[in-house]
Amino acid sequence: MTGREIHQLIEEEHAEQKTRIYERIHEDAERIIIQKAQERQRRKRLIIKYCSVAAVLLVVLCLSVILPIVLNTNGNNGGVLKYDNTQIVYSISAENIKEYANKNNVNILFVDWYDNADGCETIKYCDAEDESVLVYISERLVNGDTGKAVLLSVMQNKIVVTTFDSYEEAKESYNLYNGTAVHYIVSFSGIKAHFEYNGYKYYLEFTNSTDLEFVKETIESMFNN
Repeated sequence: MTGREIHQLIEEEHAEQKTRIYERIHEDAERIIIQKAQERQRRKRLIIKYCSVAAVLLVVLCLSVILPIVLNTNGNNGGVLKYDNTQIVYSISAENIKEYANKNNVNILFVDWYDNADGCETIKYCDAEDESVLVYISERLVNGDTGKAVLLSVMQNKIVVTTFDSYEEAKESYNLYNGTAVHYIVSFSGIKAHFEYNGYKYYLEFTNSTDLEFVKETIESMFNN
């Protein structure tokens, strides 16, 4: 073999090595490109996933802030205004329920024991954030003839006050002559009764009497004032 042939063989070997190197470089480059594309795609999926989770969390956060305002407590839920004791302030009223009704031209019922009452205390309960808004009015009267006492509270039908939740547990009831249903609870300490009439709710507590007939007579007299 001549020197030229040997040189040619060396050149061919070098050419094959170069070709293999270039092919390997090309393969590595393609693999790197594919890996980078896959990495970008994976990052894109992660970003979409995180954005979706963040959007869900944002919606939940917004609902947690908005729903209490819309649905409760002192919110307007289908026209219903709900109060608990922390949302109400009270003050002694200089006028009784009858005087309040006449002064404000409000057609509400009352227990007319005023002429022979041994005691009469009237309290107005107002919205703590706006004291010009009357939540309900309450009055305690002691009958001078019988010595029996009644606590009467009056509010509009759209108002719900948690203080009176126990009245709603009444399972006994009877109907007045005009069809109004009166619900009541008899206990050792007295009788609780409540009814709705002409857009208002009435809650009565007879603290020192378990005489149901007396309760019925008192409530019926409210419609005759």
